[in-house]
Amino acid sequence: MIYKEKYNLWKSYKFRRNYCTFSKRPFYDIAAKYLPSDENGIIVDIGAGEGKFADYLALAEKYNNVFLLDGNNTTVEKLKKKFENAVLYKAPGSLPFEDLTVSYVHCSHLIEHLMPQELYELLREIDRVLSKDGVLVISAPMLWGDFYSNLTHIKPYNPGVFLKYLCGIIEDPSAGVISDSYSVLELVYRYAKTDLDEGWGSRFFVIDFIIQLTKLLLSILRIKRYTKNGYTMVLKKGWLFDSDKFY
Repeated sequence: MIYKEKYNLWKSYKFRRNYCTFSKRPFYDIAAKYLPSDENGIIVDIGAGEGKFADYLALAEKYNNVFLLDGNNTTVEKLKKKFENAVLYKAPGSLPFEDLTVSYVHCSHLIEHLMPQELYELLREIDRVLSKDGVLVISAPMLWGDFYSNLTHIKPYNPGVFLKYLCGIIEDPSAGVISDSYSVLELVYRYAKTDLDEGWGSRFFVIDFIIQLTKLLLSILRIKRYTKNGYTMVLKKGWLFDSDKFY
């Protein structure tokens, strides 16, 4: 038990150290672990932007069917100069794929720009096109101090949304479960460092003085508070009966 607790403490420290960043590359590395082994599998990046995900993992060199979807026409025209399959797509419209044909869907920092009903419709579309053992990777911000500093952000969606509507773990959602056949393969949080100069104090002078002195000492020691401000979640379609097989 002691060794397990020590391991969990080390794991927590390692995650906060490695994922306290605004770089997307560490999260691309997580997504890369679940790419299909079949070079002919269909890979779709929804909200591809400048194509950084496909570029970083050299997807076009490894796979024959890589599709980059984005809602900005200018961006899509630029993508077409580098990628064979760049498609203008505005979520949550119908995805340009047949049912159960897509092996892998990557969707990074798109869902926070959607209204709840739009996200629901997008998840239904993803579920429609994703193959029976397909993988869905979602990266998104959570609610934190700077979330609404971006005026294009409509609403943060935490991982519980996918547990409810794709995994069926939480019963009786008002909009109805989309599927209950997804399993969570991995969930990694992103962190931000925040100062300790807010939120603590006392109306009693002596106690408040001690608190402020303690915060000053922590500041000198460069101790920060780690706050979860985003995540990457990997889901696989199909029931998980053991650690190796999905149905």
